[in-house]
Formats: sequence, C-alpha cells, structure tokens
Amino acid sequence: MKGEQLTDTNLNKTTGVPVNGEPEGSTQPISASRRSFLKKTGFGAAAALTAGALAPVALMQTAAATEIIPTVGGANNRARQLVAIRTDAANEAARDEIGAFPHPTNGDEERYEHQQFVGNFFRSFPLDSNGLVNPNDYQILLMAVRAGTKDAFDNVPQATGGTGKLLGPLDGQTFNILGPDSPGAITPAFAPLGLTRVVPPSIASAQGAAEMVELYWEAYCRDVPFIDFATNPIIARAVADIAGLSGYQGPKPVTPQTIFRYQFTDALNGPYVSQFLLLKHRLDGVDFVPRINTRARVADPNTGQVLGTGFDYMTNLSEYLNAEQTVPYSGSVTFDPIPRYIRSMRDLGQLATSDSIYSLYFRAAVIANAIGVPVSPNNPFALDTRVSGFGTFGLAHLLELIAKATAGERHAFYYKWYVHRKLRPEAFGNVVDGTLGSEFGGTTRFSINPALHSDLTKSSVLPLIFERNRQLNALRGYPNQGSLLHAQELATSNQPNTMILSAGSPTPPASPAGHATSAMQTESILQIRQMEPV
Repeated sequence: MKGEQLTDTNLNKTTGVPVNGEPEGSTQPISASRRSFLKKTGFGAAAALTAGALAPVALMQTAAATEIIPTVGGANNRARQLVAIRTDAANEAARDEIGAFPHPTNGDEERYEHQQFVGNFFRSFPLDSNGLVNPNDYQILLMAVRAGTKDAFDNVPQATGGTGKLLGPLDGQTFNILGPDSPGAITPAFAPLGLTRVVPPSIASAQGAAEMVELYWEAYCRDVPFIDFATNPIIARAVADIAGLSGYQGPKPVTPQTIFRYQFTDALNGPYVSQFLLLKHRLDGVDFVPRINTRARVADPNTGQVLGTGFDYMTNLSEYLNAEQTVPYSGSVTFDPIPRYIRSMRDLGQLATSDSIYSLYFRAAVIANAIGVPVSPNNPFALDTRVSGFGTFGLAHLLELIAKATAGERHAFYYKWYVHRKLRPEAFGNVVDGTLGSEFGGTTRFSINPALHSDLTKSSVLPLIFERNRQLNALRGYPNQGSLLHAQELATSNQPNTMILSAGSPTPPASPAGHATSAMQTESILQIRQMEPV
C-alpha cells in the first residue's frame, strides 16, 4: 500500500518477519538502524555532508514516497510470502537430506585398509617407492574429513618438493542458498541401468575393470580423428575388446559410433564433437574462430606406432612418482604449430584443461541466441507479442542459470571428499603396473587382495599400452622399458606468459567428475535439439 514502511514493532523480534498485515506502533522505519550503523563506522557524517553540499534545495524537501507494490496486502504480505516460499524450500531440502544418509560407497577404503589404501586417493601425499601412501598419512586425511575444517586439512602431509594443494575439500561444507544442500544432493536414478544411485566401482570389480580398460583405450586412441572412427583399425580392436567386458556400463552393442559414449538421453545422437565447438561466432564484438592450440600428435592413428613429434608423460615409475607427488615438471611441451578445430580425443583433452568452468556452455548459449534457436514453448514469453523476459525467462536469466549451475560442483566435491575418496586413473594405472608388470616383461612390485578382475588383466589393450610406453621411454632418454602406467599429457597454466608444467590429474579425488557435473547441468538447461549440421 502507498507509503507503507516496515517498522520495528510489527516485526517478529526473532525472525524479522511481519506478524500482521498493517504497520502499528512506532513509525520509526527499520532503515534507521542502517543509518545508525553507518554513523558508528564513520561514514554517516561524510555522506551527510556530501549530500548537503551537492543536492539542490528543491530536492532536499521531504515527501512521502510513492511506490506501487504489486502484492495484495503490501510490503508486509510480500515479506510473509518470501518467508513462506523460502521456508518451504528449506524444509523440502532438509527432508531430502535426512533421507540421503547414509551414502553408499564401494567399500575399497575398508577392503584395502591394511594394504596402504591402494584403492583410494592420496595424490600429493608422500609416497613410497611403489607409489603407495603411508597408512598413517591417510589416517590424517580421514581425521581432516571428520573435522571438516581448513586447519585440519592443512595438517595432511605433503610430499617433499610437491606443490599440489588439496583441491576443494571444504566446498561441500558450503550451505547453498540456491538448490539442495550438498549432502542431500543424491545422484538420480539412471533408468537404462536400473540403478537408484551411482557408486564408483571397486578397483577389483568387473565394472571397475571395464572402466579402466575403457580409459586405457581412450588414451591409446587419443590421436585417431573422430571422423575416421568407422574405418580405423585401432578403433575396431577397441570395439571388440570393450564389447567383451562383463561389467561394461556403456551403450550396447558397442560400435564405432557408440564407443566411449554413455547412454544418457540423446548422447548417442550426432557427431562426437558438438557443433557449438566448431561454429565461428561473435563474442562481445570479437569474431571468434574456435581453433585451439593443441598438442602435437604422439602416435600414428592407424598403426599406433609412436611418431616422435609429441609425447605423453608418466610412462615410467620415476616420472610417475614425481608426478603423483605433484613435483613440478622441468621439461617442455610440444604443441602442434597450427591451431586446429577439434578433431580427436587429444584435442578434447586439451580443451578440457583450457576451459573456464562454464565458458563452453556460455558460448553455446550466445551462439544459440545469435542464430535464432527458439526458446522452449513452455516459456511464458515464447508467444507473447508485447512482453519478453530478461532477468526472468530471458537471455540474462539463461546466462545466469548457466553460471549458477556450476555450483553443482560443490555437490560433486562433497562426494569426492566426504564419501568416496576414489583414486584417480593414473593411480589405478600404477596398481595395474605394480601388480601385473612382470607378465609383460616389466616388474611386479606388489600384490593386492582381492586382485584385479580378469576382464582387466586379460584385456588386449595392456600389451599395446606396454609397448607404447616403451617406445616413449626410449625416445625420451629413459631405460628401454615398457610399463602399464596410464600415460598423461602435461597440464599447462592458462595464464599468459607462464609455462607452469605438471603431470597427472588435479588434486581432488576422482568421483564424481566435476567437469561432468557442470556439463550435465548446463546442457540440461540448454537442451538444443534441432540444428542444421555444420
């Protein structure tokens, strides 16, 4: 209602919520307390002097504010609606969270507790000569997880010479104002697999074997162009091997068109590379051609033989130990001299290390808007000829949602640190190499019980990985010895005029993937279904 002000006496003293529909008692507005605060901090006098010095006399006359409040019952009713909506949302989130506990795990932390926690995360920790953690150091990590404080995580031992910081262990402690609280954000049902919750597999399971075999094949096929998948002989071998995995969770039948994909809705449609990663577009007035600075090819895409033009790293134990303890790499990186459109998994990997959290999805939204992709017919402004949305169901809202969706990575990081603490792929590769090396001409360094699944130990990709790593070691001046380590590219800083090199993955536990979480949420918001092919 016109001229209404919220007053101290018609507010609940605990919550600050209006207790009835009309102001009563004192007419002193609550904004006076803000002015008092400014005066106490020294800003009030300066602001008053400035206002008195600059404002014309006519503008300094007092008058009742004329404001139209589009809510029946005025400001008080609006405030009560606000509290009711937020209270309902908070109560719903609380119910979800109570029902989410306990979160299931794969049991590897208990299964391998007396085997140096071989199935769990300890990147950046001090490691022994086999690349395994001191159990006492891992227990300090568990104490930090139970405490959930920065000081506790600061006490987790760091490898000598290592520079890697534990990434995001406190993210999941944040209370989110928007959306569910992180502990209550359970993984949704995935109907094609009949699962109610997705739990990362044990390293000894058939599903864990399938996951690692697929990762090995992806690494071996990094230089195969997507456009050649249908006829490439290496892809054909990968298809045959993966199709025989008893724990494989991907789409079946496995074909060159479906390999390395997942059976989410529409994920099997179209080419491997999104057209939004290939389209020229204008961003903030700048014409943008999406060719990336990518790494030089490592292997012949048809034979798999090392070319000597580019290199993968962490192909031997000494290099792995330095990388896993996050000791900076002192060598160099060989880039392709020609910027390229994305052609292969190597290019996609380079893109993943170069993006800025949600930048790719922001670009996709900008492109879709520029080329006139229509909004959903469910949008209340879709057919309106007089009113359009901006901050609500408009472009600004869309871009805001894309940015906010990445807050879901807090949920991923809660599961990473407080639930699963799963080892990362290169550490899994060390387990494979450490337990099977002698079968391929290397050295068996330790054993685990339960052992790795036969789907992994008998995979046809292992001799190929061993030989690829042998060739790379020989070319780079290491002993002419192969390995089953999961070779990686060097990560480089995104900052201009710097070349900070490191090998291996980032420093949170592996599962669930932060990149995948952001991708799933932002692509769900966009859901662009029909476009003419590039």
